Amino acid sequence: MDKKLLVKRAPSYYHNPELGLLQPIAYIDENGLCEPINNVQEDFPNGKIWVSKGFMDLCTRIGDDELFILERYEISGEDWQDNSSKHKFYSFGNAAKKLNPHEFIPVVQHDFLPNKATGLLFSDIEIPVSSYFFIFIKNENAIYGPFRVLENKQEKSKILSIPPQTPLNLPQDNIAKYDYQTLLEKNELITLSIDNDVKIFIRKTHNLRSIKYESIDFISDKNLIKLFMTQGFLKEGKNAFGKEAVRNLQKSIEEYGSEKIKFFENTDRFERVKKLLSDFLTQADYGQKIVDDFLFTTDGGKVFLNDYFEKHKDRLIKDKREELEKEISEKKAKLLGEIDKLEEQKKNKKEELIKIQENVHREADKAKVQIDKIKQQTEEETHQELSKKQKELLEKMNNLELEIKELEGKKTKFYDEQNKIQTYQDLVKRTNYYEERIKELIEQETNIKKAVETQQNLLASPSLGDELVKFKTIKSVLENKSSYPNEDLNIFLIKSNDFNLIENRKDFIDNLVNSFSKDNSRSFTYDEIANLLICLSQSFLTILSGPPGTGKTSTALRLAKFLGLVSDSNKTSRNFLNIAVGRGWTSSRDILGFYNSLKDVYQPSRTGLYQFLKKHSNEEFQDEKFLKLVLMDEANLSSIEHYWSDFLAMCDTDIAKTAIDLGIPDPNHRYLNIPDSLRFIATINNDDTTEKLSPRLIDRSPIISLSYSYDDVNEEYDDEISFDIGAVTYDNLKESFDISINEAKLDGEEQVALDKIIELLRDSRFNSKTIEISHRKRNAIYKYCYIANQLNFDIKPMDFAISQHILPLINGSGSAFKERLENLQIILEQYGYLKSKKILDTIFNTSEYEFYSFF
Repeated sequence: MDKKLLVKRAPSYYHNPELGLLQPIAYIDENGLCEPINNVQEDFPNGKIWVSKGFMDLCTRIGDDELFILERYEISGEDWQDNSSKHKFYSFGNAAKKLNPHEFIPVVQHDFLPNKATGLLFSDIEIPVSSYFFIFIKNENAIYGPFRVLENKQEKSKILSIPPQTPLNLPQDNIAKYDYQTLLEKNELITLSIDNDVKIFIRKTHNLRSIKYESIDFISDKNLIKLFMTQGFLKEGKNAFGKEAVRNLQKSIEEYGSEKIKFFENTDRFERVKKLLSDFLTQADYGQKIVDDFLFTTDGGKVFLNDYFEKHKDRLIKDKREELEKEISEKKAKLLGEIDKLEEQKKNKKEELIKIQENVHREADKAKVQIDKIKQQTEEETHQELSKKQKELLEKMNNLELEIKELEGKKTKFYDEQNKIQTYQDLVKRTNYYEERIKELIEQETNIKKAVETQQNLLASPSLGDELVKFKTIKSVLENKSSYPNEDLNIFLIKSNDFNLIENRKDFIDNLVNSFSKDNSRSFTYDEIANLLICLSQSFLTILSGPPGTGKTSTALRLAKFLGLVSDSNKTSRNFLNIAVGRGWTSSRDILGFYNSLKDVYQPSRTGLYQFLKKHSNEEFQDEKFLKLVLMDEANLSSIEHYWSDFLAMCDTDIAKTAIDLGIPDPNHRYLNIPDSLRFIATINNDDTTEKLSPRLIDRSPIISLSYSYDDVNEEYDDEISFDIGAVTYDNLKESFDISINEAKLDGEEQVALDKIIELLRDSRFNSKTIEISHRKRNAIYKYCYIANQLNFDIKPMDFAISQHILPLINGSGSAFKERLENLQIILEQYGYLKSKKILDTIFNTSEYEFYSFF
């Protein structure tokens, strides 16, 4: 490649030491300028560069935490795209080049500088050992240095010193203090991401010489002692660190004038030396570490030790001999004790060995007897036995061959029957589709004829003039800034009933099943009707999804009819509204209306939704206590999230409904109250003419899938269970089919299955898009299953919940995403969730180019 790379060694687990991995950090151009890699996964898929040869040599030349230059690297080929364990780029160990020791110098962030007297820095921060470094004190906004690690004697403490030579040319035992902001402005600092951690580096130390800094004396006590020793204050042959010598030394320093101690130009150093000697004389252990360091690391200290040993040799040897004799005596006693224990163990092991040998002899005798018995069998007997076994095996082989032929015949017959069944199902499917289309066309023809007949009667009616006067009156009211009329249409009034639904829920559901089965349209099972009622009660919006002709619209209309909200003769009701959604709706003005500031009037849309909701703000209507149901037919011809945005936040049914701001200046009419009893049903199709549902909308509503009905319920229902109870109240309906989330819970198997599915869909190990199940969805599943479990479903309630709340979230592509769905398929089959498994099978069968979606 054209650009060089700044890299470091990465952890690798190859058995071959010649192979390894490098972590790319930044690009280095031909001028030596550094450009950080902002998106490693995009530029270097899998995040690493593979070293295919010479990695061992690279490791001997370059340390673990050391940055270095990779001068060349190449593309591996195309197979890395199909194998996540392979890497896009490779290189060799001899392409690695060490950095200039004064480039990319680390800057370590810390709260304070190390102790100047000792050099100790008590901290668990990472300190580089392969180069010198600087320290950034954030609260001072300053950078100090240079420093280097001298030694590491304790696990949590580090001893730092000042490097003897750097390009800064500082005085000995001095460090520099730079303003952090100044270095940033002069582009001398660079920030790099290494091992998911942001680290700061100085580009080149040479460049810092031209930047203003403050020189700080940072000499340690140890080096201060060395300094005055080199100036002749300690003469050879003297007792260098006896207290009498120190007192004389202290006195001489006080008496000597500036000429004698001219090397102490730094007054601070002079004062530190005097205090150090004073503390040494007054405190028993003070300065012991400094003295020890001096004695064992300097020539003067070594001379003192030799002199001291020669003068006290006999006493030191005697003390050492006594110490060694005592130590040897203690070790001898300890070893003798251990020998006694070993002897005891030896004795026990010997007894165990004797017992084992006796057992071996007994078993050998038994084996010998058995061998002799076998030898007594004649050769003829052995031959007869083998012949008998051979005959038995031949019979078994013949029987198995017959079974295989029989199974092959059954398999062929089974496949033939399967083909016939598939052909028949296709024919039934096409027949049902055409029958539904014929019904729809006949219904459209009837509606058209009625409309024509109505218009003809109106034109021929003597009351045409009155109707025109009404129209003119309404028109003049709108143009003359009228207030908001309170229309009172002569429409269907709901029949009220005090039916106790909570105690008769199953009879109520059976009655609806019977009603649906008698009107020559699509029939529903007990489970399906109960599912509709639970979703309608618990969800502000329920979505019916399916291909054309599956009865989505008719299902919503029939449900409103059988719930007593409308009648056969009159389709209009204060409690039911049918809205045909149009193409190109973009805002709430298309479904609700808008405030016309020029005319100072609120102009409702043609849908009638504004008038429908406005009526229910008047508490005098007795219909207010019943369910208010709005059907949005073909709802995804336009984006639901756009034109229905005023209602989207109300989908959390546990939260009280809010009012909609109409934008009218008059505070008495500005807000449109939304009743708690309002519910929406939306029908959608999934083809190129419709809009895709947004994730926010899917997260807030159940999606019921209606497919072509091949197995309509044809059970004979007894007329005795069919009864006209009128419309039950909304409170009665909600109490029977809804529950607070605080009371809802799953049974043991449901909870385990749901946890497995959630964990599978969010598992990052599949290396594909995850599917997150929100708390809102989980709460909806808890509430649904709690009520459904009380109604004795034939199909498992969790099966319905998964198909309506989890499967609609499926939208992804690739082989890894397919593997995730295949694992989901296994879980669904394991727990007997066959309805959900069937929908997932359909997703697999209709996928194209490894793209999998519920819709």
